[in-house]
Amino acid sequence: MDLPSVTLRPNEIADVDIEPLKGGVYGRADFDDVSIQVLNTGTSGSLIGALNGHDSSTGMTYDVPLRDIGGLRNSTGAYPWRLDHDLSTIVSISNIAPMRSEIVAQINYPGGPYLLNPRRLAAGETVLYDLRKIRDEQIPDSNGHTIPLSVNGGQFRWFIHGPGSGRLIGRAEMLSVSKSISSSYSCPGSSCPAQFSYAYLDPDPVYLGPGDYAVVRAKEIDCDDFNCIGPFNAWVTSWDVTDPYGAVLYYDNGDNLQLVGFNGGTAYLRANIGYERYYWEEQASYCQDEGMDTGYADGQARVVHINSISPARGPVGTTVPVTIFGGWFDPNATPTIHVSGSGVTVSNTNLISTGVISANFNIASDAASGNHSVTLTSHGITSNGVYFYVQIPTSLRRDSLSDVIEISNGSIVDGLGVTRGTNKCGAYRTAAYQLMDQENPAQPIAAAVELDEVFSNYQGPSNLYPGPSRGGGTNADGRIADVLGRVEDYPTCPGAFSLSFTQGFQVVIANQIFTLTPTNSIAMSFDGGLEWVVSVNGL
Repeated sequence: MDLPSVTLRPNEIADVDIEPLKGGVYGRADFDDVSIQVLNTGTSGSLIGALNGHDSSTGMTYDVPLRDIGGLRNSTGAYPWRLDHDLSTIVSISNIAPMRSEIVAQINYPGGPYLLNPRRLAAGETVLYDLRKIRDEQIPDSNGHTIPLSVNGGQFRWFIHGPGSGRLIGRAEMLSVSKSISSSYSCPGSSCPAQFSYAYLDPDPVYLGPGDYAVVRAKEIDCDDFNCIGPFNAWVTSWDVTDPYGAVLYYDNGDNLQLVGFNGGTAYLRANIGYERYYWEEQASYCQDEGMDTGYADGQARVVHINSISPARGPVGTTVPVTIFGGWFDPNATPTIHVSGSGVTVSNTNLISTGVISANFNIASDAASGNHSVTLTSHGITSNGVYFYVQIPTSLRRDSLSDVIEISNGSIVDGLGVTRGTNKCGAYRTAAYQLMDQENPAQPIAAAVELDEVFSNYQGPSNLYPGPSRGGGTNADGRIADVLGRVEDYPTCPGAFSLSFTQGFQVVIANQIFTLTPTNSIAMSFDGGLEWVVSVNGL
């Protein structure tokens, strides 16, 4: 809103009545805080002035000197503040530039400071800092700190910040209603505004599990000739993310980077930070703005993730050495592995690299069967879950059955290529089996366990009766071979005979018996001349 112009003769003093403005702004909250700008067509320094005001509610009268915007050094300020007795201090900072400008403010006191994040002001906007309100209402700063109620004074410091910011002016007003005292301060800071020194990312590194969310900000430290201020939020112009593992999903939100953990590994983060570079010209006693420059803050996002477990299954009653593949596993500490459900414990955890861990899974004989979710915690972050399947011995899969093999002074070689005897006479057949679990479809059990034959329904000569059972065991891969037939030590050869029985199998683990399917109907005979019969389920 504009008032009519006033023309002054040399050395003339004139009062400017701003009462006509009241009618246009009465009742409008957006005019509670305003700035007065005086435009002078004369030469620099040819006009001085003061603003006088009266508060009808308190009876206080205010005298505020008008000041030229001056050089860059005036876009800073350092004012005393007091809150003892009924004193109050209010700081006002105005953006007098035609573009958006940013300020940083810090309140110094014994035990401080109290640091606020940068505030961006629109063209013509004014911001007020009521020191008594900030202290009495315990309003936290950018780091969560508050000014103790016992603190009664200190220094309020501010400076222009950010690339492309214009000019700012500020003033501190100190008043006491009981003593009817009002004083105003407009003290510039150092020779040039504080400027960028260094920056870092917060947090860094940031640790995530799959699906975890985090916000990363760039924090900046600025310094002038005497002191440093910060950390506070930097003016970030852009973010760069280098993510060879596809570890995160990210969103560039301007002054912060939003991350969601996705896959195991490390993503490399960079904040590009814009700032103005200033230079103090000694001879001219002038602060020179040398334009925009760019700084950087680098960091990492590390996602704890399990890609796979090998092997991913094991039978009850055994100890299974496993290898866990994924990332990012903290190299400075051994992660903790968790297995859900009952009956599986973990031992001998060994961190091989940031992407590989070995451990033993100790599976009790009565462990809950089926899938158990495996997670790990590294650097306080819990990974995704990957299943480990606890197997119950359930069946045998027959992988081979040979024809009848007749030998005379020959060797018995089973279905896995193992020689069972030499210098024998007779006939036999070999079968090879794989131990299988309860899943549908059934999956192999790769473990060495006790596997016994169980015989029933025997019919034939008593001297050829095999007995009720016969002990045995699988190889480490869960395979086992069986030999069916009749032989004698050469030169003796078997005479005529005929017999039959039912052949079953069972696995014994820690005195717990697991009966397997299927069973075999076995029939064997020899006519004493040329014909041998060794039949398995009619084959």
